[in-house]
Amino acid sequence: TTVGKVGSVTTYVYNSNKSIKVMWKPVQNATSYIVHVESKTVTVSGDVTSTTVTGLKAGSRYSVYIEAKNDKSGDVQKSSTDKRWVKTTTKVTAKKSGKTVNLSWKKVSKAVKYRVVVYKNGAKWKVTTTKSLKKTFKSLKKGTYKFTVAPVYSNSYVGASKSKTVAIS
Repeated sequence: TTVGKVGSVTTYVYNSNKSIKVMWKPVQNATSYIVHVESKTVTVSGDVTSTTVTGLKAGSRYSVYIEAKNDKSGDVQKSSTDKRWVKTTTKVTAKKSGKTVNLSWKKVSKAVKYRVVVYKNGAKWKVTTTKSLKKTFKSLKKGTYKFTVAPVYSNSYVGASKSKTVAIS
Protein backbone atom coordinates (compact mmCIF):
# COMPACT_ATOMS: atom_id res chain seq x y z
CA THR A 1 0.00 0.00 0.00
CA THR A 2 1.48 3.32 -1.07
CA VAL A 3 1.44 6.22 1.34
CA GLY A 4 0.10 9.51 -0.03
CA LYS A 5 2.04 12.74 -0.27
CA VAL A 6 2.92 14.37 3.03
CA GLY A 7 1.74 17.97 3.23
CA SER A 8 3.32 20.79 5.14
CA VAL A 9 4.05 20.49 8.81
CA THR A 10 2.89 23.14 11.26
CA THR A 11 4.88 23.78 14.39
CA TYR A 12 4.06 25.69 17.54
CA VAL A 13 6.84 26.55 19.92
CA TYR A 14 6.40 26.69 23.66
CA ASN A 15 9.10 28.00 25.93
CA SER A 16 7.64 27.11 29.32
CA ASN A 17 8.49 23.45 28.86
CA LYS A 18 11.11 23.89 26.10
CA SER A 19 9.14 21.93 23.54
CA ILE A 20 7.81 22.06 19.99
CA LYS A 21 4.28 20.97 19.12
CA VAL A 22 4.21 19.48 15.61
CA MET A 23 0.93 19.15 13.68
CA TRP A 24 0.12 17.78 10.22
CA LYS A 25 -2.81 16.77 8.05
CA PRO A 26 -3.70 13.08 7.80
CA VAL A 27 -1.84 11.26 5.03
CA GLN A 28 -3.66 8.71 2.87
CA ASN A 29 -2.81 5.08 3.80
CA ALA A 30 -0.49 6.11 6.65
CA THR A 31 -0.80 3.93 9.74
CA SER A 32 1.88 5.71 11.77
CA TYR A 33 3.98 8.85 11.77
CA ILE A 34 7.55 9.43 12.88
CA VAL A 35 8.22 12.98 14.01
CA HIS A 36 11.83 14.16 13.83
CA VAL A 37 13.13 17.15 15.75
CA GLU A 38 16.91 17.00 15.16
CA SER A 39 18.05 13.78 16.85
CA LYS A 40 14.82 13.28 18.82
CA THR A 41 12.10 11.12 17.31
CA VAL A 42 8.54 10.43 18.41
CA THR A 43 6.37 7.74 16.78
CA VAL A 44 2.58 8.01 16.85
CA SER A 45 0.08 5.53 15.43
CA GLY A 46 -3.43 5.67 14.03
CA ASP A 47 -5.33 8.88 13.38
CA VAL A 48 -3.09 11.03 15.60
CA THR A 49 -1.95 14.14 13.71
CA SER A 50 0.01 16.02 16.34
CA THR A 51 2.56 15.45 19.05
CA THR A 52 4.81 17.48 21.30
CA VAL A 53 8.55 16.92 21.40
CA THR A 54 10.03 17.94 24.76
CA GLY A 55 13.46 18.25 26.30
CA LEU A 56 14.67 20.91 23.87
CA LYS A 57 16.93 23.87 24.60
CA ALA A 58 15.50 27.39 24.56
CA GLY A 59 17.28 29.69 22.13
CA SER A 60 18.23 26.80 19.82
CA ARG A 61 17.13 26.11 16.26
CA TYR A 62 15.92 22.64 15.29
CA SER A 63 15.19 20.85 12.01
CA VAL A 64 11.66 19.44 12.04
CA TYR A 65 10.06 16.93 9.64
CA ILE A 66 7.73 13.94 9.72
CA GLU A 67 7.62 10.62 7.97
CA ALA A 68 4.25 9.03 7.16
CA LYS A 69 4.48 5.24 7.12
CA ASN A 70 2.29 2.31 6.16
CA ASP A 71 3.30 -0.38 8.64
CA LYS A 72 2.05 -3.26 6.42
CA SER A 73 3.83 -2.30 3.19
CA GLY A 74 6.73 -0.42 4.75
CA ASP A 75 6.19 2.51 2.38
CA VAL A 76 7.37 5.83 3.85
CA GLN A 77 6.90 9.40 2.63
CA LYS A 78 8.82 12.30 4.16
CA SER A 79 7.68 15.90 4.57
CA SER A 80 9.93 18.82 3.77
CA THR A 81 12.25 19.93 6.55
CA ASP A 82 11.48 23.11 8.42
CA LYS A 83 13.81 24.99 10.77
CA ARG A 84 12.24 26.17 14.02
CA TRP A 85 13.62 28.07 16.99
CA VAL A 86 12.69 27.11 20.52
CA LYS A 87 12.07 30.58 21.76
CA THR A 88 13.18 32.27 24.87
CA THR A 89 10.94 34.79 26.51
CA THR A 90 11.64 37.64 28.80
CA LYS A 91 9.90 38.86 31.91
CA VAL A 92 7.83 41.95 31.16
CA THR A 93 7.48 44.75 33.68
CA ALA A 94 4.56 47.17 33.37
CA LYS A 95 4.49 50.37 35.42
CA LYS A 96 1.28 52.37 35.38
CA SER A 97 1.19 56.11 36.02
CA GLY A 98 -2.26 57.59 35.50
CA LYS A 99 -3.22 56.79 31.90
CA THR A 100 0.35 55.88 30.87
CA VAL A 101 1.94 52.41 30.94
CA ASN A 102 5.70 51.98 30.69
CA LEU A 103 6.76 48.50 29.60
CA SER A 104 10.29 47.17 29.96
CA TRP A 105 11.97 43.77 29.49
CA LYS A 106 15.36 42.13 29.37
CA LYS A 107 17.35 41.40 26.23
CA VAL A 108 16.82 37.99 24.65
CA SER A 109 19.84 36.32 23.09
CA LYS A 110 19.74 36.33 19.25
CA ALA A 111 16.66 38.59 19.09
CA VAL A 112 16.99 41.40 16.55
CA LYS A 113 13.88 43.28 17.70
CA TYR A 114 10.76 42.83 19.83
CA ARG A 115 7.11 42.63 18.86
CA VAL A 116 4.71 44.32 21.27
CA VAL A 117 1.03 43.40 20.93
CA VAL A 118 -1.61 45.21 22.97
CA TYR A 119 -5.10 43.84 23.60
CA LYS A 120 -7.78 46.21 24.88
CA ASN A 121 -10.74 44.58 26.64
CA GLY A 122 -9.82 41.23 25.04
CA ALA A 123 -9.50 42.42 21.42
CA LYS A 124 -6.24 43.03 19.59
CA TRP A 125 -5.74 46.78 19.63
CA LYS A 126 -2.20 47.67 18.56
CA VAL A 127 0.92 45.92 17.23
CA THR A 128 4.34 47.55 17.12
CA THR A 129 7.97 46.47 16.87
CA THR A 130 11.00 48.03 18.50
CA LYS A 131 14.71 47.38 18.91
CA SER A 132 14.53 49.03 22.32
CA LEU A 133 13.98 47.19 25.60
CA LYS A 134 11.11 49.46 26.56
CA LYS A 135 7.92 50.96 25.17
CA THR A 136 5.56 53.62 26.53
CA PHE A 137 1.82 53.85 25.87
CA LYS A 138 0.27 57.23 26.74
CA SER A 139 -3.25 58.64 27.02
CA LEU A 140 -4.87 55.22 27.38
CA LYS A 141 -8.64 55.19 27.67
CA LYS A 142 -10.53 53.33 30.40
CA GLY A 143 -10.29 49.54 30.01
CA THR A 144 -8.21 46.45 30.61
CA TYR A 145 -5.01 46.21 28.58
CA LYS A 146 -2.92 43.11 28.07
CA PHE A 147 0.60 43.74 26.80
CA THR A 148 2.67 40.94 25.25
CA VAL A 149 6.33 41.20 24.29
CA ALA A 150 7.98 38.60 22.07
CA PRO A 151 11.49 38.42 20.64
CA VAL A 152 11.80 38.48 16.84
CA TYR A 153 14.72 36.64 15.29
CA SER A 154 16.68 37.38 12.08
CA ASN A 155 14.44 35.02 10.08
CA SER A 156 11.42 37.13 11.17
CA TYR A 157 10.17 34.27 13.32
CA VAL A 158 8.46 35.58 16.44
CA GLY A 159 9.10 33.91 19.78
CA ALA A 160 6.77 33.08 22.58
CA SER A 161 5.31 36.02 24.46
CA LYS A 162 5.13 36.95 28.08
CA SER A 163 2.27 39.23 29.05
CA LYS A 164 1.17 41.76 31.64
CA THR A 165 -2.35 42.99 32.26
CA VAL A 166 -3.06 46.55 33.42
CA ALA A 167 -6.43 48.14 34.21
CA ILE A 168 -6.90 51.82 33.38
CA SER A 169 -9.78 53.47 35.21
